[in-house]
Amino acid sequence: MEVLEVVVLQKKVSKILKNSFGNVIEWYDFCLFGYFASVIGTSFFSTQSKFVSILLAFATFAIGFLARPIGGFIFGWLGDKIGRYYSMNLSIIMMGGATFLVSFLPSYHSIGIWAPILLVIIRIIQGLSAGGQFSSLIVVTSEDKNLKNTGFYTGIALSVSVLGFLLASAVSYIVMNILPQEWIHYTWRVCFAIGGLLLVFYFCSIYDEIKASSLIEKKESRETKENKNTFKELWLKHKFKFTVSVFLSGVVCIIFYLDFVYFITFFTRHSHISQDRILILNTVVLAIACTLYPIFGYVSDKIGRAKLAMYGIVIHILLLPFIFKLILSNNISSIYIGMLVMTVLICIIQSAATPIFSEIFPKKVRSSGCCASYGLGAAISGFAPMVATEVTHHNVHNIVYLFAITLVVGLLCVIPIVYDNRKQITTLDKL
Repeated sequence: MEVLEVVVLQKKVSKILKNSFGNVIEWYDFCLFGYFASVIGTSFFSTQSKFVSILLAFATFAIGFLARPIGGFIFGWLGDKIGRYYSMNLSIIMMGGATFLVSFLPSYHSIGIWAPILLVIIRIIQGLSAGGQFSSLIVVTSEDKNLKNTGFYTGIALSVSVLGFLLASAVSYIVMNILPQEWIHYTWRVCFAIGGLLLVFYFCSIYDEIKASSLIEKKESRETKENKNTFKELWLKHKFKFTVSVFLSGVVCIIFYLDFVYFITFFTRHSHISQDRILILNTVVLAIACTLYPIFGYVSDKIGRAKLAMYGIVIHILLLPFIFKLILSNNISSIYIGMLVMTVLICIIQSAATPIFSEIFPKKVRSSGCCASYGLGAAISGFAPMVATEVTHHNVHNIVYLFAITLVVGLLCVIPIVYDNRKQITTLDKL
C-alpha cells in the first residue's frame, strides 16, 4: 500500500511539474527585461542620462503590466468558456513568440524611433499573455480533485514557476561570463533567444497531455453553455471577493518584483556591487524560495491560507527596520542575510495567498475571477520598479516606506478573510 501511495504521489507531482513548466518559460521571458533594464534602456532610448534610460526601460516594463488586466479578462473568459488548459497554453505561445522577436529587434541607433515603438508593442503582447498564464495554472492546480493538499501542490507549481526567474538569473550570469566584454550589448539578446528554444521543448514534452485535456475541455464547454456572461455574474455576486483578490495580488506581486527583479538594479546603483555578484545573490535566494513554497503551502493547508498570510505580513512589517539595516549596509555578507530573511517572509505570504486567488471564487466564474483580479493586481505591481527607482533616486531609505505601505495594504486585505466566517478561505469547493 505504501509503494502504491508513493507511485500515486509521483504521478501527481509529475503532472504538476509538466503543467508548470510552461510558466517557467513565461517568467523566464518576462523577467529578463527587468534584469537587463540598464542595457535595454541605452539600446532603445535616445537619452544622454543613464538614470533616464533606466527609468524609461522600467516604464516599458510597466507597460507590459498594464496589458495584464486585459489579458486576464480575455484568458479568464476563455478559461471558463473553452477550457483552462486551452487558455494557459495559448498564453504561453504568445509570450514565447514575443520574447524570441525581442532578441532580433533593432536598436534605436539602427531604426530610430521605431525601436522603442516596436519594443512597447512586443511588451504589450507579453503583458496580455502574462495576464492569463499563471492565474490559469493556479486554477488548473487547485481544481484537480486528486490533489487534496491544494496549498502544497500549488506551492510546487509556484516553485516550478519561479524556476523561470531562477533560470533567467542563472542564464544571464553564465552568458555574461562566457561572451567577451565587448559583446555586452548582445548578451541580453542571446538570453531572450533561448526563451524561444524553451517554448519548442515545452510543447514537444507535453503534446500528449495538451491533446487529451483539449478533448475533455471541449466536452465540458458544451455542457456549460448556459453561463454566457461570467464577468456580469462575477461583479454582481462576488464584488467583495474580486476587490480583495485584486489588492492582495497587487501586494504579493509588488513585494515579489521588488525583491527578485528591482533589487538587481538597486544594488548595482546604490551599493556599487557588480551585476554578476548580484545575479549570484539573486540566484541563491530564488533557489531557496523554490524550496520554501511547497513547505509553506502545506502549512497553509493545515492552519488556513489567510491566517498564515496575516502572520507573514505582520512579521515582515515588524522586521522591516532590521532587514533594511542589513540591505543598506553596503556589506555583501549583511546584504545576503537581509535578502535571505526577506525571501523567507515573502515565501510565507505568497505561498498562503496564491491559492486564495482561485479558491475565493465559485467554479463557474473561477477562471474569470482569478485571471482578471490577478491581472489587475499585477498591473499595479508593474509600476513598482519604476516607482522604486524614482523614490530611491531622491533618498535611498525611501524603499523602506514603499515596502511598509505595501504590506499594510496586504494586511487590510487578509484581516476580513480571517475574521469573517462567511468569507474565510480554508478549503476549496471542487464540485
